[in-house]
Amino acid sequence: MTRPDLRTVRNVELLKVGRYDISNREGWTVTRPMLASILSAFRDGGVRRPPLKLGHVEDEVGQPSIGWIDGLRLTDGGDTLVGDYVGVPGPLAANLKGLFPTRSVEVADNWTAPDGRVFPAFLAAVALLGAEDPGVPTLKSLNEVTALYDGGASRVPAMATTGIRLVRASAPQSAQLTTAQRVQLRAAASRRRQRRAASILHTMEGN
Repeated sequence: MTRPDLRTVRNVELLKVGRYDISNREGWTVTRPMLASILSAFRDGGVRRPPLKLGHVEDEVGQPSIGWIDGLRLTDGGDTLVGDYVGVPGPLAANLKGLFPTRSVEVADNWTAPDGRVFPAFLAAVALLGAEDPGVPTLKSLNEVTALYDGGASRVPAMATTGIRLVRASAPQSAQLTTAQRVQLRAAASRRRQRRAASILHTMEGN
């Protein structure tokens, strides 16, 4: 039986200490204790690893995961949260620098673990960004990361996200656009996503 071609992309910066205006919150402040909480919840929360997905979507029912986040750790004296993308399909991993060079975290505030413990911050997911600007502009893009690729694995039970309010760290959208312009931009973005997904599937199927 042929083993799937799954890769690991190492040493990806996910979040840094600072104050950011993001898509669903102005003045979002990231602190060292927040990053430490994310790390503790990841190590001790008893749930699955955060999924890696293509952009932020409002309705996630039926949406695929294209990998997972593993190996979370703190660098820069606790100022930077770093992790690895694992289980990423080979053709997609090989094109991440061009298609999705940046990323945006989804963080849950005051998250309750299955055993009842409460963590001030929890990493729920990481969204890959292409044309959309990241809300944390100080993160290194994949073009600046020396990444290693190898096989991935998986671990622990699923996470319940019902009722959790997520902070989505992508850049806020311009308020200067008219309604017609927003409709046109959404339509263009939808066409780009469709072409991008079709291209990735086409490559993964070896056509």
